[in-house]
Amino acid sequence: MENFKLSNFFVKRGEGRNSSWQAKVPTKSGKLILSIVAGEYLYSEPRQFLEDPSGYTNVEIGIFNAETGNWASYNEVKPAFDHILVGEYISSDEDDNAPQNAVFPYVRVEQIIKAINVL
Repeated sequence: MENFKLSNFFVKRGEGRNSSWQAKVPTKSGKLILSIVAGEYLYSEPRQFLEDPSGYTNVEIGIFNAETGNWASYNEVKPAFDHILVGEYISSDEDDNAPQNAVFPYVRVEQIIKAINVL
């Protein structure tokens, strides 16, 4: 991961004002996938579409279980909290069995490598 460049993983999505960048990056354990997005309508900085994705300093991350494709559980995501620093773990219901969403807005690009290595 020493030579990791997030911009190498990005794929352009959409056209014109609806353009954005998305990357799907596996974690070191291979158990989770980080879905990383950046663009005008996303929690990234700058909050606009850039022709060169290496210009983003902060991106939005969703974390998914690689085996099931479902949102990662709280326990799967918790080790990354100290590395990602900001974010939220959202429950869609009071019921513990309800779907959960691991969403992290404005994550500094350099923090992504730390998160990849601990997950």
